[in-house]
Amino acid sequence: AAIEEIHNEAKQKAEEYIKENDCLAAYDLLVSVGHTKETVPMLDIYKAMGDGDYGKAVKLGATHVLVQKGTQKIDSYAFYDLNELVSVNIPEGVTVIDAYAFSSCGSLKKVELPTSIREIGEEAFSHCPSIESIDLPDGVEIIGSKAFTYCTALVSFVFPTNLKDIGVSAFEECTSLKSVDIPGNVLSIGESAFSNCDSLESVNISQGVTSIGSKAFYDCTSLADITIPESVTSMGTDMFTYTKIKKITFGGTVNQWKAMNTKNKGTEMKVSCANGTTSSYR
Repeated sequence: AAIEEIHNEAKQKAEEYIKENDCLAAYDLLVSVGHTKETVPMLDIYKAMGDGDYGKAVKLGATHVLVQKGTQKIDSYAFYDLNELVSVNIPEGVTVIDAYAFSSCGSLKKVELPTSIREIGEEAFSHCPSIESIDLPDGVEIIGSKAFTYCTALVSFVFPTNLKDIGVSAFEECTSLKSVDIPGNVLSIGESAFSNCDSLESVNISQGVTSIGSKAFYDCTSLADITIPESVTSMGTDMFTYTKIKKITFGGTVNQWKAMNTKNKGTEMKVSCANGTTSSYR
């Protein structure tokens, strides 16, 4: 009875460690009182997650992974191509999710991010076709190039209040994305940032954004209306080529629009400016 009580207390304490993302402490405690894989089937998985060997943890049968407490960065390719992975919990203290960290995780649906995150690296979540939504903390300052490209189930996205730049092709081929509301804290929208998002119907760009890269909304075949604030002083070419847009509302003057010299292939678009109307040339 005494041994059973010790085992039960150890399991209870281990559960507390697990809630704190301290898998290694849970493993050490369970082993110290004589537990084995037979008595705790997750034992080897706790060890793998505690060691940061997440690929091994998934191969051992884990579909939900806890990143070990004390981790500061999710390394490049840490979870790359782990198709059995369904969800991940990342603890406070992690500031960077590096390049390709979760790329090509075909079954990944849920990612719990801490408020400490500051940077989402290049292709960090690219080719994750099961992610429908992801909440980025307001502290995120950088979304790298192609960070969410080919997240084909992603329906909506809220941009963090500290974000300054949306990377090149960051949301390219997010074919389920329906609307985008870009706040004024974002200064630049990268080239091809939302290209080929063929379900995208509405885009709101707030005052404060200063530049929009070439092909930012290229081939967004459902996009019919867009308003661009006066703060935008630089725009690339083919931003709205192969969209349904026939009219653009611009907060600045006709001369300001013409100074940007932006051109789009296809049907000529009327541009309604603060002091008159012009066109976006073919």
